[in-house]
Amino acid sequence: MTVPRADEYQAAVQNPRLAFIDPDLSRAHVMTDSLGLPRVASGGFVLTYRLDTPGHSWAVRCFHREVPDLQRRYQAISDFFVTHPSPIFVPVSYARDGIRVSGRFYPIIKMPWIQGDSLGVYVDAHVRTLNMIQPLAE
Repeated sequence: MTVPRADEYQAAVQNPRLAFIDPDLSRAHVMTDSLGLPRVASGGFVLTYRLDTPGHSWAVRCFHREVPDLQRRYQAISDFFVTHPSPIFVPVSYARDGIRVSGRFYPIIKMPWIQGDSLGVYVDAHVRTLNMIQPLAE
């Protein structure tokens, strides 16, 4: 399956009411930059957007690069966490028809937006402080 380009996702995300079927996302407001365009983080094979509703913030990850078998793996991860919730991992939801771009539906990953440092940033900042790093191993 061919996936949309980054600019096509940018255009779609600007109107969540039309882009998303998910009721949380369709009534959300996308986080924008100083120009009023959707703020996006790009990495690896996804573009990540923040969408806010009263009381909740969501991370929406859109596939901008084709990776063989990736969608099947994300579906399996999503299914696993539905039946095996964990206090350690952020719950993820895979939606095969998650976002409408140019009249066609494409998959997304939806998860709660978690504000904070990534594991790598935290470890870099505290690598010399054993009492800050040791609990991570536990």
